[in-house]
Amino acid sequence: MERNWELVRKILLALEAKQSTRESLNPEEIEGFDSEVVSYHILILDEAGLVEANCSQAFTAPLNCFGERLTWEGHEFLDEIRSDTVWKNTKSLLKDKGIALSFEAIGMAVKTVISSMLS
Repeated sequence: MERNWELVRKILLALEAKQSTRESLNPEEIEGFDSEVVSYHILILDEAGLVEANCSQAFTAPLNCFGERLTWEGHEFLDEIRSDTVWKNTKSLLKDKGIALSFEAIGMAVKTVISSMLS
């Protein structure tokens, strides 16, 4: 399954928007995406240390993951990509340079984009 950065951003924003630590992010809450695809992305965000998740998968059932909360690193990363303008310019910069979207590349490009916006 391919990583979808738009979905990653939506998941992070949706988790941050939760009003209580007793609320989990149900994969079905993310509109426009299949719940198994959302679950996979919640799982890999957990593996990356950006979120804490609760995942299960019965033998023949699809993966089902609930996002529990953002980690400190998840908050930090979301703060970098929260702005629609910064996010759009970051993706554009990387595309123009022929660089694939990756966690590391996004982090470096965001700094360049923000720096150019401040000058």
